[in-house]
Amino acid sequence: MEGHPTITKGHVRIASGILTTIGAIYAYRAFHLSLGDPPGTGVGITPIAIGVLWVAFGLYVTLRAPNIQVRDGEVGSWPGREMTRRLLLAIGLCLGFIVVLPFLGMVVTSGLFLVLIGRLAGAPWGKSLLASIVLPMVFWLIFVKLLQVSLPEGSLFEFVFRS
Repeated sequence: MEGHPTITKGHVRIASGILTTIGAIYAYRAFHLSLGDPPGTGVGITPIAIGVLWVAFGLYVTLRAPNIQVRDGEVGSWPGREMTRRLLLAIGLCLGFIVVLPFLGMVVTSGLFLVLIGRLAGAPWGKSLLASIVLPMVFWLIFVKLLQVSLPEGSLFEFVFRS
């Protein structure tokens, strides 16, 4: 192994401290959002929960940093050509999800995304297709029927089925 420096507890604490500070700034800003009336119904409750959990986890990692004996050359290196291609495809799929969502809606877009990302991750066709059918339907049942949250149906389907 070349002369790569060892990652120490101090390195982990510094990185974790920086991320915890960013989380604290996020939480501070989140506490200025409306909690709604009754409390918990406004836009601020989810960002506050995320900020508090971010800071709590960050403090835990900062104060109880693991003692790892890993050299920089073993972690954090840029992936090879094939992994770079897969990483760029995954980013493209995420961007495609955002672009296609308003047109095809949550259920269809999630299904397409899951089958493609499953195949990209190396899952067989059968499991990718099963996940792409079952998971969007389960999420639809949970959010639309149980929690009564409106999910985007997609402008294409509104045009076709409501015209």
